[in-house]
Amino acid sequence: MDSFAVGMQSFEEIEDNVNRFEGKVTSGNILEKIKRQDRHLHIADWCRRCGKCVESCKQNALSLGPEGVEVDENLCVLCGYCSAYCPDFCIKII
Repeated sequence: MDSFAVGMQSFEEIEDNVNRFEGKVTSGNILEKIKRQDRHLHIADWCRRCGKCVESCKQNALSLGPEGVEVDENLCVLCGYCSAYCPDFCIKII
């Protein structure tokens, strides 16, 4: 595994990631709090459809559609790595 810390937004996510790194098990209460957080990958409307994010996604969750970049939420793991490849900073996890 390359990284755990990308896209964390709560104490519970930090604790879970530290536990994973140390080979420990995270408690069920913390995992439930993490699961209840509603998140998705947001592509801003100024996206120029260059496709760099699509090429970088190892989950194949991004594609170029007629209106812009489309996210398959069934494949996206919300890692956020694609945002590093966007020259216009269009990608955020919200």
